Amino acid sequence: MSCATHARPDSLGVSKQTVGQLVDTLVVRGYLERTVGPDDRRRVLVTLTERGRSASTVVLATAEDIDARLVAVVGTERMTNTRETLAALPDLRSSSTSSPEVLQR
Repeated sequence: MSCATHARPDSLGVSKQTVGQLVDTLVVRGYLERTVGPDDRRRVLVTLTERGRSASTVVLATAEDIDARLVAVVGTERMTNTRETLAALPDLRSSSTSSPEVLQR
């Protein structure tokens, strides 16, 4: 899987500069590599290296283990509600109708 560095900042809620700095760090540490787009040399693609794929596998397995342990403690319904609540948080940040008072309750 690869993506252009400009393709994700909005979905992460961070600036292009922040994504660029994170990508720089992950490239230096050997988790990502940058390549020039085959159809557009102005486009930079970012892909996982072998080290990045290995780390991704470990992270995903760990997240699945934590999820399973949480479900065992709180149950599926509460876990689903928690995920839905957390997924709604970015909407609060980007909502033009939200006021600081609403977010402080």
